[in-house]
Amino acid sequence: MVCVNLGFAASSPAIRQRNQIYAENIHKRGNVKSTLKPEKQKYPVGPILLGFIVFVVVGGAVFDILSRLLK
Repeated sequence: MVCVNLGFAASSPAIRQRNQIYAENIHKRGNVKSTLKPEKQKYPVGPILLGFIVFVVVGGAVFDILSRLLK
């Protein structure tokens, strides 16, 4: 392999590592994932709805306990 200096700065190790990862995808031909970043876990319920459900369940339990104690 012949290296030609075109006046560019030397690449950092992080850039070389990313280039290697993307270069490996060339040989997969159509079986490449849409992104190489790890996917975050998606929750089926949003945080606001989850908070509302917890509020209703816990609030109902507390209300039931108080009403039984006051009888």
